[in-house]
Amino acid sequence: MRRCHRFGAVLRFGGCLLILAATPEWAGTQCTKAGDTANPGAIEGTLIVLGGRPASQALVTAAWPSTSSAARARRSESTTADSGGHYLLCGLPADAAIELRIAFGSREWLVPDIMTRKDAAVRRDLRLHPAPGELIRVSGATRQSEPGVLRGYVYDENGAPVPGVSVRLPGSSYTGLTDEAGRFLIRGVHAGRYSVEARALGFSPLEASVSLQAGDTAKVNFVLNRSVTTLSRVLTIGEPSAFERTSGFGERRGRGNGLFFDRVSIERRGSQRITDLVRGAPGFTLQPVFNRWGQSYDVRMDRVVVAGANACQIDYYLNGNQYTPSSAGIDHDFPAQQVEAVEVYRPSEVPAQFSGQRSRCGVIVIWTRYHAYDIP
Repeated sequence: MRRCHRFGAVLRFGGCLLILAATPEWAGTQCTKAGDTANPGAIEGTLIVLGGRPASQALVTAAWPSTSSAARARRSESTTADSGGHYLLCGLPADAAIELRIAFGSREWLVPDIMTRKDAAVRRDLRLHPAPGELIRVSGATRQSEPGVLRGYVYDENGAPVPGVSVRLPGSSYTGLTDEAGRFLIRGVHAGRYSVEARALGFSPLEASVSLQAGDTAKVNFVLNRSVTTLSRVLTIGEPSAFERTSGFGERRGRGNGLFFDRVSIERRGSQRITDLVRGAPGFTLQPVFNRWGQSYDVRMDRVVVAGANACQIDYYLNGNQYTPSSAGIDHDFPAQQVEAVEVYRPSEVPAQFSGQRSRCGVIVIWTRYHAYDIP
């Protein structure tokens, strides 16, 4: 039995228990289906025709591709608008692109790619124009200013999904990360034409162009080709720089314990983040972190390296002093362009001068460019 929770009078409608609001505002709706937590999504709204009349008894149908093994199968849910033009569709998959069809009189309208959510019903108030297929928002932001969605998949040359791929729109703050199915989703993208870049360790980066209309969903898929990347120690021949001599970077690199990246090697690798330098290195684990600053990573050591312990967070040093990253993460604290050099040590490789409380989990030493050239 499906229950649609509201505040106010209680009615039964199409097998659905409706607790209707005392006003036509249907905000804050929660729609759940008993015994079915797989489809928590919902879409609600009001249908208006010309003259401001409600589209009473309009048939509203939501359709989406099925995830079952039946090829190209589609599922749907339908409802009928009430006398006030209000409609509510429950039992929809969350984070999915829903196709909405409205049949009223002898005409039919189509609204593609409405993205559902897990935590709340998505509201779409619509005015039905005389010409079929034309729909605009009745209230709130106009469609011209409504942000859109960019989504797609990333595969390798064999057709297998690639998780952990960084998908971003260069020159903007829009970023995403693929999940285990190779799927990414970037919300809140304003209308325009963008270059989209997919980048992952072990693969050649790839770019594509995409145009996004206001309030729409654009789809772009990537097929990445594998590239052979060997993480090796950097050998410098010649006189060490003033920075290397005064910081001890050159001396420690000469001992051969740890991973060392100077400015030249950082630029040669095309690293956008500090964590890109340790991605794929044996014994290291990158854990995605999502916060109000965007996406970052925590660097941890595997329990295989740290005997008897779960993956633990390593210690950091900034310009020779012990340092605790902010809640935004080291990738946001220090963009790769501001870094002069980075030293990475596994627990057994940590020099005595960087031995601290958390050094048993490994150490990362960051030297910023500003400080690097001002060491006395």
